[in-house]
Formats: sequence, structure tokens, C-alpha cells
Amino acid sequence: MTAPADHGPVKGEAMPAAPPKDDTDKASSRSSLEGQGEAGAPARARTVRTTYSPCPCRECGTAYTPRHMQQEFCSEPCKKAWTNRAMTRGMVAYELLMEWRSLRRWNLISALSALVRDWRHDDRAAGRTYRPRIYNPNKGRREPPPK
Repeated sequence: MTAPADHGPVKGEAMPAAPPKDDTDKASSRSSLEGQGEAGAPARARTVRTTYSPCPCRECGTAYTPRHMQQEFCSEPCKKAWTNRAMTRGMVAYELLMEWRSLRRWNLISALSALVRDWRHDDRAAGRTYRPRIYNPNKGRREPPPK
């Protein structure tokens, strides 16, 4: 006794055997790029190598050739130094902004402007200049900074 076809087998009966899989379908579903080499050889993936023009490091300013689109620093020490300074400065700016917003102390905007002025002075004394991000994460590509 079997159940209707859409409900499966009745309790106590064996499941019907699945039809054997045929491997001949795989050859017809391959892309046209595969199988262009020798017979039986694995297909090779095509790689696109892109070279980027030299750009300045955001920390030290030296020109370097990036290895990928998102690289902004010439070396790991430059990246760490920039990140540490940005984190420290961000914490100070965050505290000022939160105090300004929560207490409505309008004079804190001038304090924030003075803070940025001091940071720029420190950067210039250290030989750093502000450069906007070259990689635009919204567009997914490198582009020149706006003028």
C-alpha cells in the first residue's frame, strides 16, 4: 500500500531508489572558456593584472605604487602610525561633539575648530599634509581627489 504520489511513502515502506546520476551533462554545462587547452588538461582561469600609477602615502608622503585599489599607505608602519593618530584625535573630537550636542554649548564649535587648527599645525611640523582618500569605496575604484 502506497500513499498518493505527492505525500511520499507510507510508514514502514522503503523509499524508492533515486535514478542514477549521469556525468555526461557536466561536459555540456561548461563555459566556452574551459576546455580550450589540451584534452584532459584542467582549464586555467584568466587573470587580469592591473597596475596603478604612483601615488603619495597618506602618512609620510613618499610616492609608492599600490598593489591593489584600496592601498593608501606605502608600508605597514605608516598605516599603523596614521591609524593610531586618527584614533586618538577621533576620541578627542568625539568628546567635544558629544558635549556640544548634549549640553548645547555653542562655543564648543570654536573649540573644535581650534583643535583641528592645532592638528594641522602638528602635521605640517612633522612634514605631513592632508590628502583626501584616493579610493572611493562607494564607487569601488580609484579616482583623483576633487579640486
